[in-house]
Amino acid sequence: MLRIVAPHFVAGVQLDTEGLVVEAAPILWYMQDWAAARVYAYCRGRGWRVETIDDACTPPPAAQE
Repeated sequence: MLRIVAPHFVAGVQLDTEGLVVEAAPILWYMQDWAAARVYAYCRGRGWRVETIDDACTPPPAAQE
């Protein structure tokens, strides 16, 4: 997953194992099916920051009482 930080939003795109965007936040809908390299280049050109998010770091579900 990639986290994209722009001056006016923070949003994410999900990549498949081949590095293609398979899911994108609504504000980034146009990136659907883009290769990761294209996402990085586009964001760099706009001055946006791209961070890689490790999907394995998602927090566990809340404990049930």
